[in-house]
Amino acid sequence: MEHGQDAGTRRGLEKINPKLEGVSLLEVRITRWLDDSVAGYSSDPSQPAIYGITLQDLLSYAYQVTPAQIRGIEPQKNQRLGFKIVGARAEASQYDVLKAMVPAALGFRAEERTENTEVLVLRRREGAQHLRAGSGPEGVVGFEGQRMVAPNASMGAVAAALAPRLHLMVLDETGFRGRFHLTVTLSANTAWDSEQARRELAEQLGVSIERARRDVKFVDVRWPRPQGGQ
Repeated sequence: MEHGQDAGTRRGLEKINPKLEGVSLLEVRITRWLDDSVAGYSSDPSQPAIYGITLQDLLSYAYQVTPAQIRGIEPQKNQRLGFKIVGARAEASQYDVLKAMVPAALGFRAEERTENTEVLVLRRREGAQHLRAGSGPEGVVGFEGQRMVAPNASMGAVAAALAPRLHLMVLDETGFRGRFHLTVTLSANTAWDSEQARRELAEQLGVSIERARRDVKFVDVRWPRPQGGQ
């Protein structure tokens, strides 16, 4: 990545997380992104990549939660990063890989906990249109203005990607299994966090979107104490 500075690459992932045994040939490129004017994503499912996003947003993607569910990142440490996954994927998902690699490369621990809070819930809608099934490795859900593109993504990944734009945690309770090729386009001048956007999303995705309370995962980021710290 020519805009960045390498922060950690190839290593045996099973030493970081036993779930990743067998994917040691995988290469993960985590990059400090130096150009604030450049950001985007790759829709190639075989080499998923996002670049120019903050550490909080990268962890949000890795843990499939909203940025509000990532806590403990001080503003000066919320640097802009990029990632790219290349090579053998085995049975490990890109999310498991990133959950192992990002803390290891940047020198912090990430701890998960649960709290009861208000959310938006996606539910299957009777008579909804048939979703187009995908195949192969999971792609990255991306946004371009009024358009969301999900190349071979699970509905859970779509829910997590929508959450920052809907300004509330979004949970997938549709029961849809597998991965899908999805494209959603909002009408002109419709804000992503509006009621109108939720209606259009529900119609195009074939779901209902309802408010509810659920036990929700949060991720606490723990940085090492400075030498001599109490």
